[in-house]
Amino acid sequence: FFLSAAPAPITMSDVPAIDEDLQSRQMAVYGREAMQNLKRANVLISGLNGLGAEVAKNVILANVNSVTLHDACAAAPADLGSHFYLSAADVGRNRAEACVQLMQELNPSVRVAALSGTFPTQRLAEWNVVVAIDMAEADAVKLDALCRAASPPIAFLRADVRGLCGSVFVDLGPEFVCVDPTGEAVKSAIVERVDVAGTSASGETKLTIQCVDDEPLDLDDGDHISFSEVCGMTGLNGAGALPVSDVSKGKKRFSVTVPAAQQLGGEYTRGGIVTESRQPKRLSFRPLSDFLALPGELAEADESKMAPAAVAFEEEFLTV
Repeated sequence: FFLSAAPAPITMSDVPAIDEDLQSRQMAVYGREAMQNLKRANVLISGLNGLGAEVAKNVILANVNSVTLHDACAAAPADLGSHFYLSAADVGRNRAEACVQLMQELNPSVRVAALSGTFPTQRLAEWNVVVAIDMAEADAVKLDALCRAASPPIAFLRADVRGLCGSVFVDLGPEFVCVDPTGEAVKSAIVERVDVAGTSASGETKLTIQCVDDEPLDLDDGDHISFSEVCGMTGLNGAGALPVSDVSKGKKRFSVTVPAAQQLGGEYTRGGIVTESRQPKRLSFRPLSDFLALPGELAEADESKMAPAAVAFEEEFLTV
């Protein structure tokens, strides 16, 4: 959620401090902006069974601002088989209170607190992410509605595990801006040639771009690219993100349309690099109540990859 969310306008005083030595590997994967988004997150995790403990561990290690652990249940002997932060001495204690100290030791820079008793509905404004683990369906529907009604909406996630099967539901609100829809590495390629294909009546210039054959560029119509290091037609270097069209079968040749107000600066002579320019995408999430009523089509699994494991499990089950 926070890795792809569009950040709100902020001032330098609002930028959270990040220990780059401690978080260097994570920053290399996520990037600075995503790490700053994570550091602004205040997360409530309700339901500290084995799955809840795993979620809490990963969220705390991700270096968010704070994590609140909530549970209304006492630890039972059955919890010891899946909850790696409980011991036999914790049986009978509230599960959140029993593991909060060990959870805090995972990352001292994250504030970790515990809550027991009923769900803290009146305090929802304290968090911007709520994770519900093993919550009754009716309660989850009500909680999701409250999170959607908040301003701004609170991200709601529901997760459950039933033996070998699990489920996850995500509701990031009626309007969520994703700045990186694919999450893949941004690709670039060296320009081999630029030709002017024509000029429209409104003054827009259509260019045909040819990239070198061995570059790993994989564009589709509707994608956007930007130029740099172009010689001759230097106006392309400051043209910003331009839409791509007429992508060839080999995807090394395509067209871009340059606005009339953009001066090209002359004829193309040599050089240039094209780089993907990811465009934000607005996503609308459905509430849990709607999803339960109309879940939509289920994706089919590739059973050919599951068959060997499924047969092995079947044999084991038959011998028990």
